[in-house]
Amino acid sequence: MHLKKEEFEEMMLFLEKSYDHPHYLFPQYYPHVWRKDTIQYKNRIIAKERNKIVSHVGIFPLTVVVENIQIKMGGIGGVATLPEFRGRGHMTRLMDYCIQKMREDGYSISTLWGNRERYGNFGYEVAGEEVIFKFNKRSLKRNVELFPVNVTRLEEKKGLIEKIIFIHKNEPLHIKRKERDYALIFAKPNLITLLAEKKGKFAYVSFYSPYPSPLKTLAECGGNPRVLFSLIYAVLERWKTESVEIPFSCYPTEMFFSLLEASSSWYIRPLGLIKILNLRETINSYSSIIEKRAQKLGLKGTLTLGIKGKKEKIMVCLNSGLSLKEENLKEEISLSEREMVRLLFASPCLVDIERPSSLLYLLFPLPLYVGPLDCV
Repeated sequence: MHLKKEEFEEMMLFLEKSYDHPHYLFPQYYPHVWRKDTIQYKNRIIAKERNKIVSHVGIFPLTVVVENIQIKMGGIGGVATLPEFRGRGHMTRLMDYCIQKMREDGYSISTLWGNRERYGNFGYEVAGEEVIFKFNKRSLKRNVELFPVNVTRLEEKKGLIEKIIFIHKNEPLHIKRKERDYALIFAKPNLITLLAEKKGKFAYVSFYSPYPSPLKTLAECGGNPRVLFSLIYAVLERWKTESVEIPFSCYPTEMFFSLLEASSSWYIRPLGLIKILNLRETINSYSSIIEKRAQKLGLKGTLTLGIKGKKEKIMVCLNSGLSLKEENLKEEISLSEREMVRLLFASPCLVDIERPSSLLYLLFPLPLYVGPLDCV
């Protein structure tokens, strides 16, 4: 059953007891999805015993924007069961229900952050890519031209949130946010957001208050690269920190290559756990990306993909454009759910295929990114 509005207070207490969190942590740190006025109650699925909430799985709608396309993705979060009610199968039943509900609601893929062994049974697999750039004062001085910038806190002036909205919306790869979400997200407790301006060009950085620990990681950044680097240097100076890490999408944009050139080092790590809810719709959602890659590389041919134990099978035809077919297919590449995730969103090199097509290595992985401030 789904959560009811009148059960909000009980739900908060349930989450706090399940996670051992302080009172009202969820509405404060996730205001755009966990406040009483922002919860999508129909997507908070609960189990009860003796009229008491004992288990919960939440569905959090996310829209992945890649250039000019949008992919409907269901985030899973708030998975919890009261300690005294664990081991009774509540989580399994709720996860199965939520997966089916996401399929019925038209989601192509799903994502969550958690234990691979725990969620692998539901078809989730580690995939996606996130690059971590490391910067220090020395690398910035050597690799880019630094200049003084006017640094302002987001709260200091009216209209600065509109600058962030404009910058974020114009990122080629990002999670779509509602207008209200921006204000709520950047008002999170302990989140500091700074903006810098130079000759009409802006950049911003967000990070959680480093006290009492040193500043180590930025939560989000964007804007003009040259202004951004001067802003990062100003942050290192102000917070007396030698280096900082920046998580970013592993996608070929101007900002990506600017960060790459200016960084002292970098590494790539998996984004999280991903599940394919509908193979055809997943391929169809990314069809313009796949077609663009094929045209750029002059690729032609067909590629048939299927998930073992399911009726899902799709033929990708690259001739004059891209087309998808389902009828009378001879299955060429049949993979398990988790293998298909690794193929489409991690790397074809992570899948053991007897007769791999060269198309696999040129078309995949598909771009996907959820930044720290959008994680659920």
